[in-house]
Amino acid sequence: KVRNVYATRRSQFAETLAQTLGELVDYSLPDGGLAFWLRFRREQDLDRIEAGAPALGLRFATSRSFMARESAPRGLRVGFASLSPVEARVAIRALRTALD
Repeated sequence: KVRNVYATRRSQFAETLAQTLGELVDYSLPDGGLAFWLRFRREQDLDRIEAGAPALGLRFATSRSFMARESAPRGLRVGFASLSPVEARVAIRALRTALD
């Protein structure tokens, strides 16, 4: 039952990502795990999101905290498993709002 819940949340999260940020990010549907890795096509978009996140009520580890070396690609790790569909939509829209 839990796997079905996570699979449904993953699919809904991916759909909302595509609708809200699709032209700005690259990502793959995770085979396992409970989060998506978002790679922003323009690094300045990622910088703006990270700068504006606290004011929008978003909390996440900065993209640089996952880099093993300075030349590594940056991205956001965004969890979906603990979010209801409504919470996921609100969070993804907040990411978009940080760019507008």
